[in-house]
Amino acid sequence: MKKYRCLYCLKVSRFKPNQDVLTCQNCGKSFRLLENEIPVFITDKENKDNFYGAMFAEQAMEYDSKFDIDSAHGEWVLKRLLELEPKISTYAGKTILEIGAGSGLLTRSLAPNQLFKYRKLYVSDISAEMLLINWHQRSLVEQQNQVEYMVMNVLNMPFADASIDMVIGFDILHHVFNYPMGLKEIARILKSNGVCVLKEPYREAYLMYSFLAKILLRMNFLSSNEQKKLQDWQHYFFTLINHEDKGNHHELANYDDKYFFTKELLTQHALSSGFSKLSECNVLERKRSPDLPQENLYKDMIVCFFKELGLSEKSLEVVTELGNDLDATVGEQFLRDYPVNTLFLLWKSKPALYRFF
Repeated sequence: MKKYRCLYCLKVSRFKPNQDVLTCQNCGKSFRLLENEIPVFITDKENKDNFYGAMFAEQAMEYDSKFDIDSAHGEWVLKRLLELEPKISTYAGKTILEIGAGSGLLTRSLAPNQLFKYRKLYVSDISAEMLLINWHQRSLVEQQNQVEYMVMNVLNMPFADASIDMVIGFDILHHVFNYPMGLKEIARILKSNGVCVLKEPYREAYLMYSFLAKILLRMNFLSSNEQKKLQDWQHYFFTLINHEDKGNHHELANYDDKYFFTKELLTQHALSSGFSKLSECNVLERKRSPDLPQENLYKDMIVCFFKELGLSEKSLEVVTELGNDLDATVGEQFLRDYPVNTLFLLWKSKPALYRFF
């Protein structure tokens, strides 16, 4: 029998599997098992309020396919993290938890236990449907490793205090309605020298996107439908950051993307949640990445962004020209100052002899 922290009695207890349920031997409460293997650590109340999980019950198969991101992207970002932040390599051979794993864009790089070694890997998501897609994509190598899948809410996790060495999540925290509570829960399960690595959208980069959208709207070549899409996105974006800055979190409950983070805001919440330090790792920063190609610094990301907003191929040709001009002038500076996504490293204790950027 395996040990978990029961979400009902809050005791670390042995759990006994019985057909399609897993039962806490302390309080007798049971949790579903998917495929006779994957525990669903969601309480009755959480299941009732699980807007996000319910949304993916219908959209799981389509969600990742609509974005031009695949597992190769996750692997590249992970490699850049290990190259630029050598302190992370010291967590190899330890217990790692992936949160917000979804259908496996990062899991496929972690689970084989080759790029980043681990003793035990937990792979989790709040959506059973998304996690099942991930689980069914396992390779034979992954199935032979110490990998355990579970459905859970990052606000209420089935782990004992100080039991995890590293938590990693790509593009998850900005979806979490009460993310300060999520940070406190992550800090609770991390060991005293643990670290949490989060890849999240950077607000300043999206402010730049908004500026580019304004330029495109003034060029008068977009169709009326495309103009509306850009205007709707701008309204959506500024509504979100306005609510975030004013602390109106209840207004954000039913949005998919809820937050666009700044280092200052996330640092404030991290320090009040039990972390001692927050640092950044910009995987695209050329100052510490001389091997990165000189061209296409920002262009590809700009084109991808406006493509996702629904611009036509003809309009994207103009966007491409705008991106080329940007790269030729200030692209490198923008990558340094306005990374589209940045890795935030949240430390439980200040690592000795480590340089923060």
